[in-house]
Amino acid sequence: MKEVLVEERLASREKIRVLGSGSYNGLDLAEFQLDAAEVARLKKQYLPDNQRKVIGYVGRLTKDKGIDDLVAAFTELATEHTNLKLLLVGDFEAGDMVTPLTQKRIEENPHIVKTGFVPKTASYYRLMDVFILPTYREGFGNVILEAAAANVPVITTNVTGAKDAIIPNETGLLVEAGHIAAMKKALMTLLEDNELAEKLSGNGRMRVGREFRSEIIWQQLDKVYRETEVDKRNVYEMEK
Repeated sequence: MKEVLVEERLASREKIRVLGSGSYNGLDLAEFQLDAAEVARLKKQYLPDNQRKVIGYVGRLTKDKGIDDLVAAFTELATEHTNLKLLLVGDFEAGDMVTPLTQKRIEENPHIVKTGFVPKTASYYRLMDVFILPTYREGFGNVILEAAAANVPVITTNVTGAKDAIIPNETGLLVEAGHIAAMKKALMTLLEDNELAEKLSGNGRMRVGREFRSEIIWQQLDKVYRETEVDKRNVYEMEK
């Protein structure tokens, strides 16, 4: 995002500060500890058939988030692999509505589950075998960090904001936005290759703990404020 702002001449490089590795507030990792009772309740409510592999998404169900692409990819995969479920944690948004076909598929396909708006999503990640954010643009992909914190392997698109939330092939997989074939391939790779999925999810969880805990972001913000205050005092002394 910083590079885009500079490239588009919306702000000068020296005026932009990135706190740590990014993220506006980091994550409270305590929220993503396993709550077995809550997870069991959610499974009973949304996924009573435990035999299926779950592809998960969290966020607004809009065109910009790539939901049309995700539903198209899942629909094609489901004709070849009958053990899949798509869990959409979120709701439609009138301002950027998905296509009528996508809405119809979501509402009528028994293997696509839409929860509607959820205020606290931490336990929902525990229902997923793989998480995907097929977005076309992001400020920063915080849901990617949340999935990683819940030890779920992630896939996202090679776009500003989303790609910054992973290290490609180390903490997640990247695909091009709108590329349904690549999306299908990445999803099946992580659903079938348990060793790779465990490697990515483990690395992702460690990276979140190392770089994206809220305390780390707060410390960086405190440092910025303190440096700014020192600069102000120096300017004041010079003007005197």
